[in-house]
Order: sequence, then C-alpha cells, then structure tokens
Amino acid sequence: MIELYQHQKDVLTLLEPYNKCAMYLEAGTGKTFTSIAKALTYDAPILVVCPKAVIPQWIRAFKDMGEEAKDWTKPKQFGTGDVAVITYGLAWRRDIKLKDFTLILDESHNICNPTSKQTKGVMKLKYKNLILLSGTPNGGRYDKLYTQMKMLGYKPTKRQFEDRYCNMFDMETGGVKFRVLSKTNPYKNVDELKCILTDELHCVFMKTNDVISLPEQHFINIDIPVSTDYKKFLKDEYIDLGDREYIADSPTNKLLYSRYLCGFENKNKLDVLTTLIEGIGDRLIIFYNFENERSVLTNLCKKLKRRVFVCNGSVKQVDDFKRNEESILLVQYQAGATGLNLQFCNKVVYFSPTLSSTLYEQSKARTWRTGQKNKCTYWLLTCGVEYDIMKSLNQKNDFTLKLFKG
Repeated sequence: MIELYQHQKDVLTLLEPYNKCAMYLEAGTGKTFTSIAKALTYDAPILVVCPKAVIPQWIRAFKDMGEEAKDWTKPKQFGTGDVAVITYGLAWRRDIKLKDFTLILDESHNICNPTSKQTKGVMKLKYKNLILLSGTPNGGRYDKLYTQMKMLGYKPTKRQFEDRYCNMFDMETGGVKFRVLSKTNPYKNVDELKCILTDELHCVFMKTNDVISLPEQHFINIDIPVSTDYKKFLKDEYIDLGDREYIADSPTNKLLYSRYLCGFENKNKLDVLTTLIEGIGDRLIIFYNFENERSVLTNLCKKLKRRVFVCNGSVKQVDDFKRNEESILLVQYQAGATGLNLQFCNKVVYFSPTLSSTLYEQSKARTWRTGQKNKCTYWLLTCGVEYDIMKSLNQKNDFTLKLFKG
C-alpha cells in the first residue's frame, strides 16, 4: 500500500467534503495516487478515462493501492470489475452502462473543445462523483477551461463566460461571422475567475517546486543552419528530392513539409545530433514527431552502435530502455509526452518541436519529477520555422496555421 506524501494528504483534506473537484497538480506531485485515494472514499465503482499511453500506469497504480483495475480497451475485459480504465476515444464510442459511479478524467485538458464528439460523449456519462486531473488544464489559455468548469457545476453559458472573462471581437470573412480572442489583451477579470475555480468549483492548483525539491534544469538552445532544400522549398513551394517530392499545395502541407525539411531532411541537424550522441555516454531521450522521422533517427542511432528503443502509439519499450545503460529512447510526443515516469534518465534532446504547448510542457516533466536526483539537461535543436514554433510554445501557446501564415 502506497504511503502518501504530506502535500497529497493536504489536498485530500481540502477536498474531503466535495463529490466534484479538480486536482490541477503539476507533473511529479503524485496526482495519480492522490486521485485514487480520493476516489476510494466515495465507495462507488470507478472509471478512469485517460490517454492510451498511460493505461498500464493506472492499472499498476491501482494495484499499489490494493485495487484491481480492468483494462476496458480490451473487449474481453469491457464491462467487468468495479474499477476500470478506458481511453477518451472509446469512452464515448462504447456503450458504458455505469451509473452513479466515480469518474476520473486524467489529462482533462483533452475535453477543452466543447464541440468535439469526444468532449460531448464524456460529458454525457452518468457519473455521480468527478475528479479532474491535469498538470496543464488550459495550456495557458483561460478560454480552454469552460468545459471543465461546466462539468464541475459552473452554470453560465459559454457566451456569458466569454463575455465576462475573454476580450472577444467579431470578424467576418466570406460572409461568415465569427468571434475571435484578442491577441494583445485576451483576458479580463482573471482574479475573479481564479476565485471561482478555487472557492466555488473546488479546484486545487499545485506547482512541483512548491512541494518537492528537485534538481536544477538546464536548457541548451542549439541553432541549426537551414538547408538549401528548405530555402528552395520556401521560394518555389515545391522540391523534388528524387524518390519523394514536397508540394506546398495547401497551408497545412506547406507547414508539414517545412517541418520535415527542418528536421529529419536536414543533414545539418542530423550532424549536430550525431555529435551530441557521441558525446553523451549515458541514457538519452529524444522527442520526435513523425513516423518517417523515427525511422531516420533509429538508423542513425544504430549506425552509432547505440541500442535504441521506441515509445509511440504502438510500441512502449520503456522498461527495456531502463534496463540498458547508454541506450536511447525515441519518444513520440503524442504517445509519451504525458504519463511516462522517466526520472531514471536526466538527458533529453528535442529533435523537433511539437505544435502543442500542453505536450511540450508535459514532456519536460517526464524526467524532472519525484525521484530525480540529478540535474536535468535539455538540448533544443532549432532551425527555420521551428524558431516561430518554439517562440509560441515558450509563451504557452499552441502553434497554428494562422501563426504560420502570419
């Protein structure tokens, strides 16, 4: 049975009277075990909705707390047991007949979009008790909090919420009217909003540094020269690389291929990565985005005679990585930026940046968390359009096509 830290016990004491609450605790503070301890006080069936990558972690955590959790992504286990774990994608697709149960939403920022089927499906579940979990509940944007507030009991409409807390203005394009959030001064009445979150909706906010003493973090920015292929592509919006060609026939493809040419298609960046790997005689984590990027990185690591393991949507080789010193773990943002416990490693390379502010912030906490005893070093390899992406991420904003075109 896990013994909780004092700051976890303090959270439970604070939230004891409430059947709906949010634990917005930064990575490394132990929100998984805290939420399980809270859920067990309700004496009701428990359903955890979470990203696919962390299902094994939740099952292990329940086991450590003396409970058996069923994996409801597996058809043979679906509908069985008093404790179950399922993904966001399946939570609304499968016919979940539970009533009056305790719902835990891990990484609750996944329901920020009120119009998505995923959000609507989760909000229709017939739960009695609710625990929201996230280290980055809004990705730096207060307008992203509305759906989570609604689940916690917030009554005003989305329009009333925006009128009160967001500086919006009307625009019209092609005869279509829509509302836009001000870039220069997006929010207002923020102190009032924070009081509502903590006092009325029972949200607890906790930063890692406030409760846990962790080693220093060191970020090293390495500027990478762009390639002639990248320059040519931006100029002509087309490039032929022999067995493949990139055509900027849409803003989406232009951004995608620009990222390719800044990343795995850029020999300059691969040369710098080669030098880093040769100079780091220790375990190393490399964050990447694309499947073709993973293939190039895998071949490079093997060429340098380093054992390489992968964490993506279909493969999770974290245990193998942990058992092998001087090995390399390639982590795809979407699959491994959240949920993984990698505090046994303290060296990370960002080969290419994600477009998601939430994934970027979460990725840094895979190593810098409870149990880390050494200084964490992060190398950020950046060139071309990636400078604009990183500027946006450092401001805790997602990078969008609108910013790319701008």
